[in-house]
Amino acid sequence: VITIDKKQTIYVGNDPINIHRLGAFVLDQMHGAKDAPVFIRCDQAVPFGAFAQVVDALKQANVTNINIVTEPLSTGGS
Repeated sequence: VITIDKKQTIYVGNDPINIHRLGAFVLDQMHGAKDAPVFIRCDQAVPFGAFAQVVDALKQANVTNINIVTEPLSTGGS
């Protein structure tokens, strides 16, 4: 799981990583299985551009199965 916190720090698991190393690192962790699922979650305060940079870094490394982790919206009970 790749996480982007509200300070725009990127983590793979619990370890911070530089955006420039992200694609190669994730691909290495996948042992070359480019179709293995990769999950991204980010704080709601993260600008879309930061999220897009992470997706782009993965795509440049030919990671193809990118999934977004979401939390359900609250229904605002009565």
